[in-house]
Amino acid sequence: MLAQLPPLQMPLETHGGYGEVWKRVYSGIPRGVVIEKAAEKTAVLARQRPGWIVFEGRAEQVIGSGVLRGLGVDFIDCDPYGSPWGVLTAALGSIDGPLIGVVVNDGMRQRLRIKQGWTSKALAEEVLRYGNERLFADYLEVCREKLGGLLAAAGFDLAWWAGYYTGHNHDMTHYGAVGVRRDPPDGPGAGAAGWGSPREGGDADPS
Repeated sequence: MLAQLPPLQMPLETHGGYGEVWKRVYSGIPRGVVIEKAAEKTAVLARQRPGWIVFEGRAEQVIGSGVLRGLGVDFIDCDPYGSPWGVLTAALGSIDGPLIGVVVNDGMRQRLRIKQGWTSKALAEEVLRYGNERLFADYLEVCREKLGGLLAAAGFDLAWWAGYYTGHNHDMTHYGAVGVRRDPPDGPGAGAAGWGSPREGGDADPS
């Protein structure tokens, strides 16, 4: 997915862990933001990437406090254990640039397999629209629709999308998207050259 974007300036990792994703993907980027709730892990992250901003706490609460505003975050890597939707809602509402990339490792399909979608507040509208029975089979389309809606609410048009199922029993969903702001802060089209109508990556790896 990174090939769909200009060089990243300020990526956000919403769940940093021990920094394994950083080692594989972001180690060449001098600045960024990472969030991790476990103190022993944030200590590792701070030593690992001294140029990055490291926050300790639950991602949705940290982001909801407003700490991302003005930082110029241009990419969101969301890898929660379970639902990403609360974190994505908070994060996308904090983006102030003209272009945003999003990549997600979504674990919700494990719950949907046993028809527990109705227990998720984040999927309440989708349960009504699709029905509890259909959510598991149609979850990738649900993700596209829901992420597109979150982007739209934050002032972005969905310009690129790709996703697929993976993991044991295909219970994980990987997807990525690019949003282009409808009216960038520096004027129409600023920072988003080359983006126009939505493009799809099909089943391409969004990473």
